[in-house]
Amino acid sequence: MGHDPEHAALAPEHPAAEATAGPAVAAHPAHAGEVAPKVRAGQATPQGDEPQGDEATREEAAGAAHPAHAAEAEGAGLGGAPVAADEPEPGATDGQDPDPEPRPAASRDAEAHEPQHEASGRIGPTEAAPRHSARDVTQAGVALQASGLELRTLQGRVFGPIDWVLPPRTHGAVLGVQGSGRSAFLLALAGRMRGLTGSLTVGDLDGIRQPRHLRHRTAVARITDLVELEPGLTVAEAVDEHALAEGVSVRHGRATFEALTGTCGVRFERRARVDELSALDRTLLAALLACQRPAHHIVLDDVDDALTTEQLRHVYAVMGLLGDAGHYFVVSALESSEVPAGASVVHLAPPETSDGLQLSFGHLHPRLLAKEA
Repeated sequence: MGHDPEHAALAPEHPAAEATAGPAVAAHPAHAGEVAPKVRAGQATPQGDEPQGDEATREEAAGAAHPAHAAEAEGAGLGGAPVAADEPEPGATDGQDPDPEPRPAASRDAEAHEPQHEASGRIGPTEAAPRHSARDVTQAGVALQASGLELRTLQGRVFGPIDWVLPPRTHGAVLGVQGSGRSAFLLALAGRMRGLTGSLTVGDLDGIRQPRHLRHRTAVARITDLVELEPGLTVAEAVDEHALAEGVSVRHGRATFEALTGTCGVRFERRARVDELSALDRTLLAALLACQRPAHHIVLDDVDDALTTEQLRHVYAVMGLLGDAGHYFVVSALESSEVPAGASVVHLAPPETSDGLQLSFGHLHPRLLAKEA
């Protein structure tokens, strides 16, 4: 199965990961030199600032901070980690995203303490599940709503305009041919893509005006060739390193992983290296690791890559169990692929041109390098 050529980098997010986070994923900034993403057919660059030395680059892969640090970000109006320094979003003040409306202090305090899930020994599936609240649905009562959502560069359209509604407690599927913008669309749904037009509402957040807050509320399991498991780690090391990169304790990360693998009936040889795993096991491992901290939704790119139809159905069966535990995914796949049972599906239009546009990632916008014949 093919890969989407659209890939983008995660924005810097989690300061707590600076001193502790190791190479949980290939896209971790400590390994930035190992990833040289190329974008074709009207790609755009993602959200985020350029790294500023080692401390800034080590923040980047976390992408979204664990709500256990909510008290530090209370002034930003969200139960998440402190917002990384960035240029102000439209309508923001002092680099902070505007909050939709003020909330009582008691409500913010409750949000700050509710989803921490710090483990004391083993935890069960119920404790491993995120605690969803009224903030996870829009005023219309849906989990996510995109209206006229579009991304264009000077070289053409990346995706859109897209109108899509994701109901609460539902998985989503993004289908399209190669070059249709699937990876870029997933990054947009996770607050990691600049240059969007139209509207995107995720729970009580404006996904276009509040991308940093959206990054705190979402998780990225995989973006092909950009955010992937570090191949040289063992499974046990990947569990620990991913927890640190996501801003949760190793103990909690291990306990959550154990609880969810038991619930889903999935087993891994802990001493096996990631690059020794089958394509099926790598996909399942990426999905389970993304559940180590609470998230509104988790994006997983190219879920069908290198899988047979039966293997893909097995992945969807595991996702169904994870959904029962409160973890909801938005996956991307080729147009002809099967989708999870009951999923809300959005189809992306084919690229406007068959000419390949090779772009590089700049600070905020892509730059045309060459036009392929």
